[in-house]
Amino acid sequence: MDVTKAERKRFDEIRGIRNRIAHGARPVLTVHEAVKMSTDLRQWGARIDKHMVDYFFVSEQRLI
Repeated sequence: MDVTKAERKRFDEIRGIRNRIAHGARPVLTVHEAVKMSTDLRQWGARIDKHMVDYFFVSEQRLI
């Protein structure tokens, strides 16, 4: 799966914030920033899921 430098940087930023929270820090985030991060992760997850289905899983058709 192709990942751009910008996507990787964004993921690293979000992961860094998550790690700081996990270690007890309280980052200053607006609701808008938090929703944007959530949206970015959800969209990236959907891309990863589609890639996995397209390239690694075998779909069987059900016979009725």
